[in-house]
Amino acid sequence: MTLTLRRVAGLLAATTLLAGTVPGAAHAQDGRFTVNVHVEYDSGRTTDFRVGEIVMVSVKDAQAKASPTKICWSPAPIDRPACSPSNQGAPAEVGTQKLTITMSDGSTATHEFAVGPAASQLQPITKATAPVPFEVTCTSQLYGQRLEDGTYAMPLGPVAAGRQVAAYYDAGGGYYQVASYSTFTPGFMSSKCLKAVSAGATRTQSSYTLKSNAEKTYYLKVPKGFEVKGYSGDASGVGYAIDVKGGGFGNGVANPISVKGGGVHLPFLGATVTKDGYDKDKGWFVRVKTGKLKKPLVLQIYAYGTRDQ
Repeated sequence: MTLTLRRVAGLLAATTLLAGTVPGAAHAQDGRFTVNVHVEYDSGRTTDFRVGEIVMVSVKDAQAKASPTKICWSPAPIDRPACSPSNQGAPAEVGTQKLTITMSDGSTATHEFAVGPAASQLQPITKATAPVPFEVTCTSQLYGQRLEDGTYAMPLGPVAAGRQVAAYYDAGGGYYQVASYSTFTPGFMSSKCLKAVSAGATRTQSSYTLKSNAEKTYYLKVPKGFEVKGYSGDASGVGYAIDVKGGGFGNGVANPISVKGGGVHLPFLGATVTKDGYDKDKGWFVRVKTGKLKKPLVLQIYAYGTRDQ
């Protein structure tokens, strides 16, 4: 029997743009806006949100005059920019998730919801609910179908090292069913290139817009009380990604950063990482040299760890 994507069949499109009202936990804003939030891939669950769960946000305008154009998350969602037109994202930290939604007429709606710790163990296919956040450690193909003979087909494209995915269950044959945090595309991925984020870990990140014809070192701004912990059983949970600005994260390149540092990486649309690593005085860094950029690019440096409560 061919195994298709559980709970996510028909959702192979990437980022869903803001539109319409979907079932969710309602929140009235000034008597005009109602903000709805529900968990993707879990029958529209509207309670008990956890780190790493992909959620969908929608807004209903009682006056039917405006529609959402941008959502800003604080803290920023996993492997996504803090603000974007997308109505999807995954909370990155335990605590209170704050949303600020900009409407087409310039007005704003706000919403907050509580977020608990991420799941730490994969569940059987019959019980899978909350996903486990995993780091992609080597570029790996994402597949859309598992065949009767246990092989995988319908390639959906590679996921670069340094990206993050939500893993829902062990699909067999050394593959997990996952969904990309950067593009929200679900599929099957080899577990050989996946490493679980430490239990209880949260994520912090710094984003920078790159400029043409420049060479600069960028540093991860680590919040007070945040301690980098990294992956389960590994020393470092730090990495970087370079993406096309406004094109959605997951369309560029990404790599982990080790304490020992790395050398020159392959260029991406006019930007080349010439060095990365850890400076004992300034912290985690990425040095980027640019020529004439073909498209506007954004650099994101991130780390997993724990934060003092």
